[in-house]
Amino acid sequence: MFENNFENENRENENFFVKSEEGNFIKERYANDMSEEEERREILRSIINTRKELFNVNRNFDFASNDEVIDYYIYKIKTIQAKLNNLIKIAKEKGIEVNKIA
Repeated sequence: MFENNFENENRENENFFVKSEEGNFIKERYANDMSEEEERREILRSIINTRKELFNVNRNFDFASNDEVIDYYIYKIKTIQAKLNNLIKIAKEKGIEVNKIA
């Protein structure tokens, strides 16, 4: 019985997302089906898109006028920065140079 629960739990874990809903992130189980080169491209694409997202949110923050909007953008910036840091960490673990990415 314990083994069946463990197997079911592992199957459920296959559906965790490792990249965003906007196309930056994909389900982890699909990442396992990718070739190494496809995975590298997907990681790089995710980093580039996340950097663009961070740039846009920072630009919007500059024009925020009331406290609620400012708080929203601060939260959003921190969230996106954490996402970017995680993607960079994954890239470095895979031996991908991220210093040269636009």
